[in-house]
Amino acid sequence: MTMNGLGDLAQSYAMRAHNLSARRELDTLVSEISTGQAADIPKRLRGDFSGLAAVEAGLTQLKAYSTVLVESGNFAAGMQTALEAVQQNLSDSGPKLVAAVKPGEERLLDATLAEAGHHFDAIVGQINGRDGDRSLFAGNAVDNPALAPADDILSALSTALVGLTSAADVRTAVDTWFDTPGGGFDSIAYLGSDDPLDPFQISEVGEAKLDLLARDDEMRAVLKEFSLAALLDDGLLSGDLTQRQRLAEEVGLGMIGAERDLTAARSRIGTEQAHIESTVVRNSAERSSLLTARDSLIGVDPFETATRLEDARAQLQILYNMTARLAGLSLSEYLR
Repeated sequence: MTMNGLGDLAQSYAMRAHNLSARRELDTLVSEISTGQAADIPKRLRGDFSGLAAVEAGLTQLKAYSTVLVESGNFAAGMQTALEAVQQNLSDSGPKLVAAVKPGEERLLDATLAEAGHHFDAIVGQINGRDGDRSLFAGNAVDNPALAPADDILSALSTALVGLTSAADVRTAVDTWFDTPGGGFDSIAYLGSDDPLDPFQISEVGEAKLDLLARDDEMRAVLKEFSLAALLDDGLLSGDLTQRQRLAEEVGLGMIGAERDLTAARSRIGTEQAHIESTVVRNSAERSSLLTARDSLIGVDPFETATRLEDARAQLQILYNMTARLAGLSLSEYLR
């Protein structure tokens, strides 16, 4: 009787080949279940990468926009925080100053001016606020503070008022110092850029414009009134109570008007914040759509892959057991 079989060496090679194949299959399935993607992407796509390339390009672009959205959102929040503090000072000081201008209430007026005057330094600090390493209100000069130190501003403004004895003259001189292009405010107080901060590109077609400058009218008005309050507290027009009261009342009314203008500026920033937030939602939805498209191209079914992984593990275990038995087979056991 003729018997066909494999020799020991051939059988060893065959077992090794089976083991290697089983281990490769196991490694492939482990990779797929851990990444959620096909291990052999070229085979899965049949060599056509155009669809996958388009999806990956879209995801890369959205990731870049996501970074800008975070940056612009933080920058806008920083602006709002600073302006909220400034506005709080306005709402506190304006009505108090107007109410303090009463006959026989000189001490109340002095105390109210002292409180308002002390706010000037805080306001300069708030306007000089930063988001990370970027100045909030200095335009494209992001490395610079927006304003000079409060003491430097008051010193320069005080010099411009030397010899003036009436509320009207002081008001005119202060308006000139602050509002004349290239004048005292532009040359001494404002340290930022004349160019607003470049818009944040938050989507392919959308921008967030956070371009309020410390030199804009809304901010000048705030600084003008609080610098006057500080100078009145420091003795400006102290020789004429009537003129001092008149100017203090004007300052209080100016603060009330400045608060309205600042509210409008904050509203514009709020509009940009809403635009940023809606773009975040829209980009998130687009990202989910692209991830779904990528899964349809190269994704694997986790349940099916887990089942195949368990089958491959069981098959490999069987091969290991068979190999161990064959390795321990003796001549006497073979002949038994």
